[in-house]
Amino acid sequence: MPRPPRIRSCTGIEHIMLRGVNKQNIFLENSDRRKFLRCVMNALEKSGAILHVYCLMNNHVHLLIQKGNEPLGETVKRFAVSYVFYFNKKYERVGHLFQGRYRSIPVENEGGYLRVVRYILQNPVKAGICSHASDYQWSNYRSLGTNDGFTDSTLVKKIAEIEYVFEYVNKAVNDEETEEIEGGHVPEKEVVQIMKEVSGTQSAELFLQLDGATMLKNVKIMNKRGCKYRQIANALGISMYRLDRIRGLR
Repeated sequence: MPRPPRIRSCTGIEHIMLRGVNKQNIFLENSDRRKFLRCVMNALEKSGAILHVYCLMNNHVHLLIQKGNEPLGETVKRFAVSYVFYFNKKYERVGHLFQGRYRSIPVENEGGYLRVVRYILQNPVKAGICSHASDYQWSNYRSLGTNDGFTDSTLVKKIAEIEYVFEYVNKAVNDEETEEIEGGHVPEKEVVQIMKEVSGTQSAELFLQLDGATMLKNVKIMNKRGCKYRQIANALGISMYRLDRIRGLR
C-alpha cells in the first residue's frame, strides 16, 4: 500500500520528529549531538530553511522548522543522511539509524505554534531527565528570544512578550495536548471496533457497566493500540472529566 501524502502546513512551519530504529539511541556521546546540530545547520544554510526550536533526546529529536527554497522533506533528508553517514562510520555499523521516514505535524496558527514550542522544550522534563527545561543542555530553551545565530526567535517575539512565552513554556503539558501534538491516532471509525474487541462488549453502554478495574484495563489497552484518550471518550459518549475519573486522575 502506498504511503499517504504528507499534510503540508500553510505557514511552512512543521514539527519534525526523528526516532531511532527500534527506539535505539541515536546519540551515544555529546560529540554526536554536536555533529547532528552541525548537519542541521549545514542543511539550513543550503536550503534557506529556518530552525525555530529544537530538542535532542537520547533516541529521538524534535525540530520546529520553517521551509526554505526547497521542499522541507529535502532539507530533512540533507541533515538526516549526513548524520547517518557520520554515525555509521564512527561506530562501524551499517543500515538504517532512524525509524522509517520522519514524522511531521503542520503548525497552522499562533496558538498551535506556542503549544508545540512548549511540548518540544518540555520533553526532557516530561521524561524525568531534569526538573526544569532550563537545566537541559541540548535544546534552545536558554537562547529562546535571542539571536544565537542558529535558531530564529523572531516569530516567538512577534506572538507574545518573551516573559509570557517563558511562563507559558514552563507549564506542564497534559496528556490531551501531547496526543494533539504527536498526532498519529487511529481513524475515528476504528475506535469503536477496537473498543469492542478489547472489552468483549458490543456497545458503549455495556462497556460502561463493567467494573472500574476492568474499564481502566481496557482503556489502557485501547490507548496502547493507538486510540487517543479523547477518541476513547468520544466513542464511549462521555466527557474527558469522566474518562479521567476512570483513569484515576480525578
